[in-house]
Amino acid sequence: AVNQGGGAFRFKVPGGVVVPKSVVDINASLTSQLRFNVWRPARWANWIFEAQHLTENQTHRSYRFTHGGFQGARGHLQGGDWFVEGSGSLLDSPGEFYLDRRSSKLYLVTNATSPLSPDDKLIIPRLPMLVKVVGSSNVTLGPDLVFSHQRPTYLDPHGVPSGGDWALERMAALFLNNTVSSKVIGSVFVKLGGNAVILSGRNRFVEIVGNEFAWLGGSGVLLWGITEGLDGRGLTQPRHSLIQGNLFREVGHWQKQSSFVMSARSCLTTILGNVMLNGPRAGVNINDGFGGGNIIERNLIINTCRESGDHGPFNSWDRLPFIADPLEKGSDSMVPLFNKIHQNFLMANYFSLAPVDNDDGSLRYKVWDNLMAFGFTGQKAFLNGQDLWHERNFMAYTDHGMNAWSDQVKGHPAIFRNNAVFLRDIPDSKDEYAWYWRGWCNDGQAGGPGKKPNMAAPVLSGNLILTKSGKVTECGYLLSDFQALNVTFNDPASVAKAKPKDPAEEAKLVLEIGMALLSQGSEFDHDLLRNTIQQWDYKTDISWLVSQDRSFLATYRQEG
Repeated sequence: AVNQGGGAFRFKVPGGVVVPKSVVDINASLTSQLRFNVWRPARWANWIFEAQHLTENQTHRSYRFTHGGFQGARGHLQGGDWFVEGSGSLLDSPGEFYLDRRSSKLYLVTNATSPLSPDDKLIIPRLPMLVKVVGSSNVTLGPDLVFSHQRPTYLDPHGVPSGGDWALERMAALFLNNTVSSKVIGSVFVKLGGNAVILSGRNRFVEIVGNEFAWLGGSGVLLWGITEGLDGRGLTQPRHSLIQGNLFREVGHWQKQSSFVMSARSCLTTILGNVMLNGPRAGVNINDGFGGGNIIERNLIINTCRESGDHGPFNSWDRLPFIADPLEKGSDSMVPLFNKIHQNFLMANYFSLAPVDNDDGSLRYKVWDNLMAFGFTGQKAFLNGQDLWHERNFMAYTDHGMNAWSDQVKGHPAIFRNNAVFLRDIPDSKDEYAWYWRGWCNDGQAGGPGKKPNMAAPVLSGNLILTKSGKVTECGYLLSDFQALNVTFNDPASVAKAKPKDPAEEAKLVLEIGMALLSQGSEFDHDLLRNTIQQWDYKTDISWLVSQDRSFLATYRQEG
């Protein structure tokens, strides 16, 4: 293995590969520059290596990796599945090409039914960045600009932006640094070899509105700040950015650890009213807890994690504490502002773990009034994640409602209240809708307050859980038995009921609850909805859905 720096630990990647000739037979005389695209085990990221032929025998060839492997921050001594390019002997499908660097000849396999004509043009991208805006104010780019044909940047120098799993190149087709009130509006970013837009270092009040991002080698929009170690009081980060009304689709063609929007050492970003679909990894990734104050509101995010495992429409980490001073008042606190995720349609299909994946150490997220579909769990609190609030969400066809894979600090527990949960029909399952960490599921004492006085159990109450049988378990108990335990965290007022037997009625219920949640705060006929709910047997259990008491929202919208 080749030792390489990365993150805050010693980073290792494989140093080469042995290829059976029966799998891929590469003709060395028709090879100029081999590149291996290799998945990390568990498909958390992919590595891209340049390689040289090393040795061979009658059955195998071995290759040494000479450059690359830095496209993710989580190394591994082994690789997963892979493909190779860069040899003329591999050309076997229309659209494939091979550049023979020694003879300066380009070989292209054309479609037999539409061969090249003298009028056809071949575009060879050469620039890693197309436009740079540096040290400017009130610059507007667009409408009707087209950014296209940036060369691939996956083998350019990468860095680890913060404590998450990512490694990135600090470049994009459109590069903004030290700008104020810049706008990117009504433009198209298409067929790019790397990232589309990056806000690098200090940027304030940048607006990215009404654009289309499609067929990208990397991510859509990156926000990547600069700090002195863990101290961000130099204010050299993107802050108060607006990403609104954009269409993101088909991203991460080359670098699989890519997202529609990714933030590292950045804060106070509003992601509003976007349509995001078709990506290999998380849809929106918040790489750290720097500053907080991010708002993710009224977005449609579907078809994520199409090629990787874990994550989902939204992912976050918070492994490093930062002094961010998000309000710029000279604070030295490391506690971020609350992040807010509300009124989104989040579909955790393909290989997603959860609609909102608050991964390692994530803290201070208020998640409410979202329509969430599919996934292993609705809420996730993991590795000391604190102050994760989920309330009034509708979780349709999940395996579980909430999982707290972490001790909760006293005064900062995970909260799961007044949610409606449709559990997916899983053969031989116990319909477990909630599970807690270490002993809290027993009598509240084993590993609980008697032995860890500074720890607390999650707070659950008032949830409606619908299953095929009408029964659910919590911590291994039937819900009614769990509520009868003499403990202070026994999930009061939550009820389990049977889903409608008629599939049409079930679909109607799912759609109407989802519509109600997503329309909160907009013009919507609540009287019509209330009349419809009165026909359901569940009306008393989701009274919060049509309540005119908006004090709940005041609690959630405040910074806290």
